[in-house]
Amino acid sequence: MKFRFAAAAFLLFVAAFVALGAAQPGDLVFFHASGGHVYHVAIYAGHGMVWHSPYPGKHVEKVHVFGRVTYGRVPSGAAGEAAASRVADLTAAIAQERAAS
Repeated sequence: MKFRFAAAAFLLFVAAFVALGAAQPGDLVFFHASGGHVYHVAIYAGHGMVWHSPYPGKHVEKVHVFGRVTYGRVPSGAAGEAAASRVADLTAAIAQERAAS
C-alpha cells in the first residue's frame, strides 16, 4: 500500500496546478486527507466527475468529485514522459507487492 501513496505524491510533485475552472477531461484530481497529504488520484472526466478505482480489486467507475481535492496536469514532452515512466515503475512495484501478499 505504501507504493500507492508514493505514486500519488509523485504525481502531485510533477503535475502543474490547474484551477477548478480550467480543469479539462484527462487532468488529474488529487484527493487530500485532513493532514494535507495526497492519498488518492483520479482522472477528471469533466462536469464534476472523475474516473477512479476506489480500492484495489474494484473496477474503475465514474463518480462525482468528492472530498478535498486539487487539480493538476502533467506536462507533455520530456517531463511528462519521465513522470509516466516513474508511474509505470511504481505500478509494477504495486503489482509485485500484491503478488507477494
